[in-house]
Amino acid sequence: MANATFLYLGTADGLRILTRPGTSKEWNPTRHALDGQRIGALARGDLFPIRLLAATPAGLQRTTNGGRTWDSVLPAAVSMLAANPADLELVFALAQDADGATMLLSSDDGGAMWEQGARLPVAPTAHGLAVTAGEPPGLWLGLPDGAVLYSAGLDFNWISTGPAPGDAAVEAIIPAGAGSVYAAAGEYVYHLSVAPGSGEIARELVGVTPSPVAHLLLLGMIDKPGATSLLAATADGALLHSAGDGAWLPLNGAADSGLDADQQVSALAAHPEYPDRGYLATRSGAIYETANRGKRWSRLDFAAPGEVLALLSAVLK
Repeated sequence: MANATFLYLGTADGLRILTRPGTSKEWNPTRHALDGQRIGALARGDLFPIRLLAATPAGLQRTTNGGRTWDSVLPAAVSMLAANPADLELVFALAQDADGATMLLSSDDGGAMWEQGARLPVAPTAHGLAVTAGEPPGLWLGLPDGAVLYSAGLDFNWISTGPAPGDAAVEAIIPAGAGSVYAAAGEYVYHLSVAPGSGEIARELVGVTPSPVAHLLLLGMIDKPGATSLLAATADGALLHSAGDGAWLPLNGAADSGLDADQQVSALAAHPEYPDRGYLATRSGAIYETANRGKRWSRLDFAAPGEVLALLSAVLK
């Protein structure tokens, strides 16, 4: 039997779930859940049964059956979620306690039980969260002054890049392979990497965008030079494609991009199995997909009821 692909859309009015069965080209709206709740972040665990985490202002919700039923697993307001790419059962969350302080929490069972990381860096609120595969996995936190912190595994012995130019907050961090990420602070996009045992983070400027970046997406084969595409969605809704030479090409309304000029991008997601495929959602609820690393986009017939705040793809085999 061919695989079924799922799209999870977090909105201000709950979660919408789309399914594309097997080799079909048609997407079907199969379920909506958590109606009336704002879904600001999503993460997935094992694919069978499908485990999903959804962050709401009232706390973290978890399903083990693809969204039919939900349990509250964390009462705190969670702002960000990130899972280990090599072990989806290891999940991290950023949340606020009753005093408004930021907490870093971890779960090693797909979000059923949570522990607080005792040595969260002093006071500042984190603005980005990512996990990179490895032994141990790497944990990355972005801060309001543009600094990025790194910890190897759960020891929480943080090393820092120091502030970024302009002291702009880090709004996006995504894995770029073992021990490396892409991060955006204001208009600056960086590639960050840690050499094993070095205790230092190397920071390389990838490019400068016309306006601050809100989301990043990496498509293609990470381990093959020249076979990846880095996409950036800016705070004003533009979608940019990195040409690899420091320049960024706008895709909204561009010839042959398929992306309508009036659409403002609000969320990005990669396909979990096919590296050239990805998805985007807009502030008006439109959904697009790409099969060639973001060079051309096709609009789905389905539209969400308003802005999509979080977007996630999964495959059920």
